[in-house]
Amino acid sequence: MTTKFDTEITVRPSEIDINRHVHQSVYLDYILFARYDQMKRCYKMSMEDFFKMGYSWTTKTVNLKFNKPISLG
Repeated sequence: MTTKFDTEITVRPSEIDINRHVHQSVYLDYILFARYDQMKRCYKMSMEDFFKMGYSWTTKTVNLKFNKPISLG
């Protein structure tokens, strides 16, 4: 089941590590990409407009739990 807060991302070959999984450092890039995508789709506002209003998104702590690997295909 998908929700409005799901963002579909295409995995690029350059993001794959030696084990043929998305490298762990790439997950944060995916989160940042999803933030821009969801602002546009869910809130009908670009991140640029969000910033112009005097708001910003900050990250204080990141804790990732890898449930299963992401790979090409």
